[in-house]
Amino acid sequence: MNRRNFIKIIGGAGAVAGTTYLVFTDFYDVVEKIIRQELSYLPINEDVLSSFIADVREEKAITQFGFSKEWFIRTHFLVGSIGKQILPYRYKYLQYEEQILATFLLSTDFFLNKMDETKPIRYVKLYHPYKRACSNPFSSIYYSNLQPLV
Repeated sequence: MNRRNFIKIIGGAGAVAGTTYLVFTDFYDVVEKIIRQELSYLPINEDVLSSFIADVREEKAITQFGFSKEWFIRTHFLVGSIGKQILPYRYKYLQYEEQILATFLLSTDFFLNKMDETKPIRYVKLYHPYKRACSNPFSSIYYSNLQPLV
């Protein structure tokens, strides 16, 4: 066996292994890793994250992505960690990542605690604007020291 054939075999095996890893990696594991990586500065308990992932799986809350977008997110997360400039459509991936993070944070009491990064985060319920009780955590009255006029 010469060097050229050896490189072809190793390259082919690496490509097959990489593709297999991308295809068979669970999307919800990638979602959990995204949350852990991007919100590493927040005190997130293991139970909070596992409850969120379980509810997302049960209610299929992130179904707006579909298979192709899930594959796109999975690929960008796994390959993008090596080199951010390798894959195209990086900003589209960042948009999807922000949707995942927003859904997680709105499902917790983070905004109800006035975005205090020192308080431990508790899971409330999976955020769904049509199923959850009405609240506006971004209200200026909520963050001001003034009492609302009644």
